[in-house]
Amino acid sequence: VAHSSQTFGWALIYLSVTVSCVSDSSVKRQRHENDSRASLTQAASWSNERQLMIDRQIRGRSVQDPRVLAAMRAVPRHRFVPSQLQKDAYADTPLPIGFDQTISQ
Repeated sequence: VAHSSQTFGWALIYLSVTVSCVSDSSVKRQRHENDSRASLTQAASWSNERQLMIDRQIRGRSVQDPRVLAAMRAVPRHRFVPSQLQKDAYADTPLPIGFDQTISQ
């Protein structure tokens, strides 16, 4: 009986460790999927902001060269400004990027 009880105890420990590992893995996977979705949503938002900047600001100033427009569409301005200014990265205003320099409007 003692052997059976000890085996049962070890089985419970094994089971709880296994469930814990599987559960932790599942939580991490879900967190990663949520982060990936949020990242894709943010990337789409930045892309939309870039396109609006091109349509309203760049073309509004009669810039029509397809190479210039393609370059403006390709450059992720929000990556070149301090994080606290990223929300304004595509606004029609110069933004400081450090060393007394700005991204011009």
